[in-house]
Amino acid sequence: MYKGFNLTIQFSNQEIENFYDHGVSHLNSISSRTRSGLRRLVYENKTINASQLESDWFPDIYADVFVSHSHLDEKSAITLSGFLNQVFGLNCFVDSIVWHCSDELQQLLDTEFCFQPHTGNYNYSLRNITTTHVHIMLAASLAKMMNKTECLIFLNTPNSVKIQDHLNKTQSAWLYFETGMSSWIRRAPLAEYRSKISTRKYTDHFEKALNESFEYPLDLDHLTSIDKNDLIKWQEKYNKEKYPLDVFYKLQSIG
Repeated sequence: MYKGFNLTIQFSNQEIENFYDHGVSHLNSISSRTRSGLRRLVYENKTINASQLESDWFPDIYADVFVSHSHLDEKSAITLSGFLNQVFGLNCFVDSIVWHCSDELQQLLDTEFCFQPHTGNYNYSLRNITTTHVHIMLAASLAKMMNKTECLIFLNTPNSVKIQDHLNKTQSAWLYFETGMSSWIRRAPLAEYRSKISTRKYTDHFEKALNESFEYPLDLDHLTSIDKNDLIKWQEKYNKEKYPLDVFYKLQSIG
């Protein structure tokens, strides 16, 4: 990761209409998940090939921009991705679209290893284990993707950020992880990302109540604050003779 941005934005209905469908098409086009069944990944001694499972469900793909967002802002994340791809030709990563929901893998593991037919329930202790494995694989894969992408954009909305006692807070454990990781992960020089360009192709109530029972401090100080006006200026200044992210960095006076 070279640089991160804290984007405060609310897309209009017209902007969603203009870019959402393209965003869906773009993100689906770079999705390469094979969604393997578990049977072929279970060895004779009943252990799972975890590396293959992680690779199949959370594959390593190429992207220029990592879009960090609340799951309630998925439509905005897709719209932003459509805008960045359609206008600038940038590949974006939105995990819920490219990888789909990790809950699918969780359900597959729980059905295979935790379900108790005689009671019709899932074993609580066993499900804690499968949940740990899924979340660790997802966290590791997200960190890898963050490290691979040149730029991170955090969607700052009322769904992702709560202001309390003049401090940023979030009720999303995953946003706490992603913003924290983005401040700890190494800053790589642009050359490390640009050397790859020539070889790549552009191509319900209870849940809400539970989520609101948790609160994490949210560190956004390391992200450069931007808004819709910055995106408009970027579009106005961009010409195809220059790499789009370089134009944006210059507008933000960071290189």
